[in-house]
Amino acid sequence: MSNLGDSYAIACAIYTRGKNYLLEDKSEVLYDYMQAMDKPDEWLADVYAQLEEKLTADTAFPMAVTIICDAMRSADERFFNG
Repeated sequence: MSNLGDSYAIACAIYTRGKNYLLEDKSEVLYDYMQAMDKPDEWLADVYAQLEEKLTADTAFPMAVTIICDAMRSADERFFNG
């Protein structure tokens, strides 16, 4: 799946319909999904740290997708193209 597809899947996993979320409340779901992506632990930690820093309880869903996709692209550049 592409980063955009994974971004939508992650955003869907951590958002509850019609409700805001707190990343720490969804960290287990996020961790499980990201582990299934079969990326190096360092990559996963980097993406998670970026999401923890940038996503807030009032981040709108479309913006969350963008933030997640950007975090994955940034980690790809750091760990696979650097």
